Amino acid sequence: MFHWDVVGQYLFSGLFINAAWTTLWISVVAQASGVVIGLFLALMRMSRLPFVSWPARFYIWLFRGSPLLVQIYILFDGLPQVFPNLTQFLSAYVCVLLALSLNEGAYMGCRTDGGGKIAGNALCISHAAYRAAASGSRDCATTRQ
Repeated sequence: MFHWDVVGQYLFSGLFINAAWTTLWISVVAQASGVVIGLFLALMRMSRLPFVSWPARFYIWLFRGSPLLVQIYILFDGLPQVFPNLTQFLSAYVCVLLALSLNEGAYMGCRTDGGGKIAGNALCISHAAYRAAASGSRDCATTRQ
């Protein structure tokens, strides 16, 4: 027999409510800062100057190509070992916020590059992916999904 009173007791406990609030707070702050980072990256990528566009392309390549959990581990464990003075500034919340913001910024920098989601993704998909879609008689809009 299932005990719904036990579920309600733990579901609405203070610990669960605090965890949900912390998750919501981290998500909103990371998304907002990721949009700002992504806007600057998109503007840098659209530049015709190679010394402006290539760092943005490298940033997007690096952060989109590495797993988010690895980025969190590097910020939380790696940086304090290389720079011991940063330990006082890098709490667990700061590391997670920074990692999520940098990662989201890389995705937004690619997504908003062309002025919209579809146009931006067109600049982030390689020419080989378009050729593969054409050879399979699929349109490019279906390929992006």
